Amino acid sequence: MPLPSVAAVDPLHRSVKFDAVRDVILLQPETHRTAPVARTEGIRAMRGTLEGELRGCIAAYDLAGERECSIALAKIHFER
Repeated sequence: MPLPSVAAVDPLHRSVKFDAVRDVILLQPETHRTAPVARTEGIRAMRGTLEGELRGCIAAYDLAGERECSIALAKIHFER
């Protein structure tokens, strides 16, 4: 299924999806949510790199890149 163009993306729909992801993250136990995740050292430094790429994709309205970075960040978050 092809990704919609930037003009076809409804900001409200996108906000609802991000709110749903946030709600799932908030349902995690407190210890899981507050465990430190390194952003600048070691293997987990990949998270900082991905967060930077995600910000760049959002700024450039690159929906495919934003999706890839979001999925990679979610995998890092939920598979640790």
